[in-house]
Amino acid sequence: MDNKSGLTKVMLVFAYLLVIMMVSLPTPSLGAGVGFLADVLDKVYLSKQGQPSHEKARLGAEIEMKDAVNTDDSGKAQIKFIDGSLLTIAPRSQVVVDNYIFDPKNKKRQASLRFIRGFFHILLGYTTKAEQPDFIVDTVTAGLGVRGTSWFTIAEINFTDVFCETGQLSVKSKNQEEMVAIRAYQATRVWKGKPPLPPLPITSNDLALLKVLLNSGLPTRYDPGNNPLELLQNLKKSERSTFSPSWRPPPSAMPPIPVQTAPAFGGFKPTPPVTPPPTPKPPVPPPCPGGHSR
Repeated sequence: MDNKSGLTKVMLVFAYLLVIMMVSLPTPSLGAGVGFLADVLDKVYLSKQGQPSHEKARLGAEIEMKDAVNTDDSGKAQIKFIDGSLLTIAPRSQVVVDNYIFDPKNKKRQASLRFIRGFFHILLGYTTKAEQPDFIVDTVTAGLGVRGTSWFTIAEINFTDVFCETGQLSVKSKNQEEMVAIRAYQATRVWKGKPPLPPLPITSNDLALLKVLLNSGLPTRYDPGNNPLELLQNLKKSERSTFSPSWRPPPSAMPPIPVQTAPAFGGFKPTPPVTPPPTPKPPVPPPCPGGHSR
């Protein structure tokens, strides 16, 4: 009995120590935060783990993988991720954070976002020298492999427009192998089921307009044109009519593009009208001799 009792006590002590060790070991969290809402304006909704939510998101709310952020007509949000990257979400937009893993010690990142619809701007916290892009963005029509640091994306049902501000982006069609690379001050479009358009040049004024639209959102109805340049022209017309006839793009941090302008009419005065000389009257004929007229 004594031997059995002693063995039982040893086993109980061992089991107790094992429980303590298991409790003290860190366990992976299924809902680990990958960022937070750094800015929230008006109607913004945060759907946790794919579950729909009708409650407004609060400033500082934690963002986890598989979460979705939706903005209403007047809503705007900004997510700051764990690597310092900033995602700005314009009104009438929806994004899903599929995956976001960051190793700060080795500077390694694996990020994947889905732009369901709307208008977005991303500013990466840093860029890596990895051979393969470590930041992926998917839309309905396109896939983006990011090597840039700042860009805008317009995601619609039948097309995706990408505007590169700095760095470089690889853009491919969702269902095809064709891919194009765009650099700073370039844009491309991917129509649904078609390869990307060749890179098109954009200006600092174009980028300034896109920054304005991050606050107001894209118009509820607009003409996308045949390419990003036509879309920008149509958006400029819409902005002028929305704000005032004297609308001008706001100052941009990007270097300005010189524009040739006509010289001002300094000191110009109109020439006074010239008065025409009076018309001479016809001469009066002299009287005939004898006082009679002819």
